[in-house]
Amino acid sequence: MGRPRVHALPVIGTRFGRWTTTGQFYKGRVPCQCDCGTLSNVYYANLYMGWSRGCGCDRVEQITKRNTTHGRTGTRLYNIWCGAKQRCSSHASGFHAQQYRGIHMFREWRKSFKVFMEWSEANCYAEDLVLDRKNGRLGYNPKNCRWVTRKQNARNCKTNHMVTAFGETRCIAEWADDERCSIRAQLLSARLRLGIDPERAISMPHRWA
Repeated sequence: MGRPRVHALPVIGTRFGRWTTTGQFYKGRVPCQCDCGTLSNVYYANLYMGWSRGCGCDRVEQITKRNTTHGRTGTRLYNIWCGAKQRCSSHASGFHAQQYRGIHMFREWRKSFKVFMEWSEANCYAEDLVLDRKNGRLGYNPKNCRWVTRKQNARNCKTNHMVTAFGETRCIAEWADDERCSIRAQLLSARLRLGIDPERAISMPHRWA
């Protein structure tokens, strides 16, 4: 075998990744300064072979960058996004029932909270609003989602009793707010349970009014 190849020692100012040499080679090491300002005596073999490219600050920067891409981790909006993702996850409770209903999350939302955040901010998100699916049989996507009050969200619940009258179909709470109705939702519900015709139940005034 031939003799091992001898490489010339670096001159001051030579760069190796984020390291820049600042002194002379001594006992196998070279004084270096990282781009972040850290000073260290680094083994020349590690510099030459590329095993040391800096003090490690670049990994910290990458982690920090990932964690601060949107700066909203732990916020209410972030938790809502996580909850929606979880409901569409194969590990979520009751997943099979939801899967058959076709509930999925829009791919770009699932991949990036930032995309979901930008859509939310462009669609009037506020701290007192909740995420609502217009059609409960469909999934979380820009066309099927909106930000509404908790009352509006409750009205859209699949368990609501829907009533058809005057050519319209609404839940009882919505009919109770209609100008043609002068009674509360509880009384309207009681009338309907008694079998009273929906239009009569809605328009008939309270007998003690």
